[in-house]
Amino acid sequence: MLQKFIAKLNSYLDRIAPGQPVVQWRRALVISAGVGIAVLAIEFMNLAYGTLGVSESMVLAVFGVTALLIFLFPNSMMYSPLTILEANLFASFVALTCVYIIPIPILGLIICMLCTTLGLYLLNCIHPPAFFLGVVIVMAGVDSLDFAFYPLMVDSLLLSLASYLYRSYLNR
Repeated sequence: MLQKFIAKLNSYLDRIAPGQPVVQWRRALVISAGVGIAVLAIEFMNLAYGTLGVSESMVLAVFGVTALLIFLFPNSMMYSPLTILEANLFASFVALTCVYIIPIPILGLIICMLCTTLGLYLLNCIHPPAFFLGVVIVMAGVDSLDFAFYPLMVDSLLLSLASYLYRSYLNR
């Protein structure tokens, strides 16, 4: 009786939470090294050339997620170099516009989410971390238009370069 119950429970759990795919050690090391190098390059640029406040440096989390997804799904169009650049810049401009125009942060956040989702869909540059980028910018209350150029554009260019180089490496 107990064995049947455990077997049914395991069967149910496998359906709602299937196991993770097996990844070879070499691929796991390449993914980890790629993410580490990309995030290190971004942080180096931010420390060397930027003056980011604590709330503004939260975007590093978004770029870390993007770096991870670039190396996990290198052939996905959502993480192609041009999509990363377009989506991040679009989301940041929408978020900055919401911060400037809408005085109530929660309303600005909702409008930012709606406009970013719709805009990424219409521009055919769906990139999930860009959506999160807009959320972070509105929640942090970033009110500097220069922020869209540095660090967002520079960091997005570094991620686009990482995506391009990794795709080139895989295609040789």
